Amino acid sequence: MKEKKACLAALCVLALAIAVPVANAQTVKVQGVGSSGVFQSVGVAAFNDLAGGAGGGAHIWTKKGNCPSGGICAAIHDSRSGSIHDESGNVWVIWDATASNVWTYVTVDTIVGNRAYFATPRAQLVLDSCAKTSVGGCPGAQLIASSVIGGATDAASIPDAIYNKINNLAFTALITELRPEDAAQEQKRVVGTLNTLNLAGLGYGTGANTLVGTPIQSAWTTAVANPVAFNIKGTDPFTKKPVPLYNQQNLGAYPVIWVANRKNASGLGLQSAGKFVYTNLSDAHNSVASKSYLLQKLYGGADATNGCGTFFINSAFANVAITLVLREPLSGTMTTAEFDEYRNAGNTTNSQEKGVGQPTSGTSANPLNKACSPSGVGTKIRGIGTGEETKGNGSGTGGILNITDSLGYFFWSFANGSPFKSNPSQYGYFTLDNVDPLNMTYVDGTIPACTAPCGVAVNTSYPHLRDGTYRAWTIVRVIDAAGGDANVDDLVTHAQDDVNSVEPDFVSWNATPDGDNGMTFYRSHFTADGVAGVNSETANDERGGDVGGKIFARPELNDAAHLNKKQ
Repeated sequence: MKEKKACLAALCVLALAIAVPVANAQTVKVQGVGSSGVFQSVGVAAFNDLAGGAGGGAHIWTKKGNCPSGGICAAIHDSRSGSIHDESGNVWVIWDATASNVWTYVTVDTIVGNRAYFATPRAQLVLDSCAKTSVGGCPGAQLIASSVIGGATDAASIPDAIYNKINNLAFTALITELRPEDAAQEQKRVVGTLNTLNLAGLGYGTGANTLVGTPIQSAWTTAVANPVAFNIKGTDPFTKKPVPLYNQQNLGAYPVIWVANRKNASGLGLQSAGKFVYTNLSDAHNSVASKSYLLQKLYGGADATNGCGTFFINSAFANVAITLVLREPLSGTMTTAEFDEYRNAGNTTNSQEKGVGQPTSGTSANPLNKACSPSGVGTKIRGIGTGEETKGNGSGTGGILNITDSLGYFFWSFANGSPFKSNPSQYGYFTLDNVDPLNMTYVDGTIPACTAPCGVAVNTSYPHLRDGTYRAWTIVRVIDAAGGDANVDDLVTHAQDDVNSVEPDFVSWNATPDGDNGMTFYRSHFTADGVAGVNSETANDERGGDVGGKIFARPELNDAAHLNKKQ
């Protein structure tokens, strides 16, 4: 009997020796979802600093769009209802030399990303099976430049054990260009009954409680953005399960910039005395009544004579029709531009969606491609995602890149601006009330290019975000489970510490070891989605919305002069 027990014990020890390495073979450090603007910055930090870098044997696989099977390569799957469609996104998967530690991140519209994280149960990452080594056929697409990851190139596939670990795994972190309160409130506005007077509802549903709204379609591809209900507190609207509490911290800030296609020398490319004449957009910050709200009027398109024309940029020259390239209203970019510029405290009934009408699928309102009314001068057209905003379908049709006399906007990063670097003279960015979003002094609006690494001196990037004078920007937030996640903290810290030396895509929220002071301004908080505003340096005490909030210098104050203030 004792001998049998000893034998069994030995077998148990052997079994544990075999089982433990298999069970612990892969640890998913971060399974992230969210904004595209930090796709490269956060990926660089994960690869170089956490996975060991190219010299330490780190690996990376990136992908976007559809795989050879015709299915989505990287999908966000929300299991709460069979009526919810999967969302496609760009993805990176990074693992270390031993294939024991893994980091992932997939991009999607900011409000969709919030929905993916706050859905209860939480949404999952689903990868096409061709991504794994045993199937093959989906080599990595090198979506992160090899120059910023030590010359490393994408792997041909993901090892099966890693694929099996991350596939169908729920997200553990959200990176969002909107505070969750703002994202939740804007979701309700998007599906609210269309209100043509004040655009408080945009008509992509039948009311604020719509569970699954009308898909928002692209003018150039089959891409759609799907408005789907979620809550950040209380109970989930589908499952009625309690929505878990969460932790949040601030990563950094970056601006929205407006860019024109200048190919037409008689249109947006017009020059006088050797200088471009369409270089500045006037918004509500301008105190001269005749020049106030010109950007809002341009995008509103309701002027009976000038419509969507250059008159609203510089009226000293003949009016030329513009094609306004809009983003979908589930986008953090669109929402930030909407409340910073088009729908601010002095002009609360305006919107980029003005004149779009009821967005019934299959009409000129959805996919949006219609003349500005009532004049018929100029056009409003919509792309889904930053890639479509900048370069349309990617094959020569649509987007700022391809539409002469087009004007669009996007959150700045060198990756987002890269489609324009091959022909810099044909495109240009604008100032807002003569304040440059990227440089200390405006020259001609040439869009900066970066052959990374392209470091900058500390405290010099985005000087007019740092001094509070440029109005259109956001603070990128990182959300994880209540109590925090040390793995997410590590990723955030390294992304902040690296940003000046690798590729300066944002201003770190925190001071960094290289001597950078970090972001020294914040936006006033206010009630959003029923959560009262609190300005706070302590991240988890920060509450309420802040998109379109008035800009104040830090430290954050919670008195009547600093709370509930909008631009």
